Amino acid sequence: GLGPDFNGYLLNGREQTSTGDSRADDLSVYPSELIAGATVYKTGDASLMTAGLAGTIDNKLIDPLNYPGRVFSVIAEKTQTGRGLAHVGHGNRYSLSYIDQFADRKIGLAVGFVHAFGRTNQVGSGNWGDGGHQAFDAAGNNLGAPDPDPVKAPSGFDNVNLPGFGGGLSVQNVHERDDRDGLAGVLEFKPNANFTSEIDFYHAKIFTSTKNAVVKYGYAGGKDVTNATLSNNTITSGTVQLGANPNGLIDYAENISDNDTLQSFGWRNSAKLSDTWRVVGDYSHNSAKRVERDIEAYAGITTADTLSFTTPSGFGVPHLTFGNPSAYTTPGSIVIRDQSGWSGTSAAQAGYNKGPTTVDKIDGARLDFTHDLASGMFSDLQFGANLTKRTKDRSTDEGLIVSTTGGGYDPI
Repeated sequence: GLGPDFNGYLLNGREQTSTGDSRADDLSVYPSELIAGATVYKTGDASLMTAGLAGTIDNKLIDPLNYPGRVFSVIAEKTQTGRGLAHVGHGNRYSLSYIDQFADRKIGLAVGFVHAFGRTNQVGSGNWGDGGHQAFDAAGNNLGAPDPDPVKAPSGFDNVNLPGFGGGLSVQNVHERDDRDGLAGVLEFKPNANFTSEIDFYHAKIFTSTKNAVVKYGYAGGKDVTNATLSNNTITSGTVQLGANPNGLIDYAENISDNDTLQSFGWRNSAKLSDTWRVVGDYSHNSAKRVERDIEAYAGITTADTLSFTTPSGFGVPHLTFGNPSAYTTPGSIVIRDQSGWSGTSAAQAGYNKGPTTVDKIDGARLDFTHDLASGMFSDLQFGANLTKRTKDRSTDEGLIVSTTGGGYDPI
């Protein structure tokens, strides 16, 4: 009943690092073709040096010498999301894996690679506020009192109530990108039945980004909407006056990205000392690093303008028309600016930027002995020693983006 933050994550019995604030691991970048299986512990076990409150997941890489011969595998997948809609997402995933044995099956090798990427896009519209504004025509005639209960769910999604209520409207586009690469390998040496040495490694890169492009307009009291058309107490079209900077249309842009690198290395040696004694020595190192960036900026033109809108009959984004459209395509007329005290401080906030970096490292060494018991109520005796050193650091820079002139209206 608990989430992934409360699980323990192991690879070949070794504790794994994570890129987030918790120890939750990202299982999507493990090449599944090289995973022989997973042991899930729901109760405590003395052999586990790392365990989660909800449970512990131990992923096992394959043993190449357990395969009867050479294996070469290629898998490719293509995906689409939002089929039938105006904006279709797409992606693919492909993997390569190779398993082989050499030197009269004394050496085994397994290598696997997986690449996956996805692109999705969303468009939407919305509004906010309590519907406290009235609509007027060009002559200043009141077109009707505000709807006393303006927030309504569109019946059958056949009408968009925008901007029939509230203090403003917004139209937005969200583009999401997800790129993932995972590489794993196992090299095994077994010269005889009494000794086995195995080296395994794992490397993954994950890059995700979300880009938000939004235009917002806030109603500013008085005769907000002219030439309005009403339908069921909803303004379906009209014209609003955009004030001069900083009270006009807000061009809001935000880019959020995570750049993750995960690495794991392990070396395990197993030896049979006698008919009843066995020993296993294991050394491991793994690390995870996330570079996260979140930057947003607000912009607009410095002159007054008009904005006309028409809500489509079906659900979707309203059609917007500017009185002076060329001003929005001329870089010299667009300025980064403070928007009506969004910062909540005395600073003229033209944007916001934060960039935490997380680095997680684990070094571990372990020695296990097993002694088989000939008789009695116990089958064997296990004991050993484990040494683990883990450090996790998170540093961040965070603050407002302000104008160099202090006015908040510098060119972009």
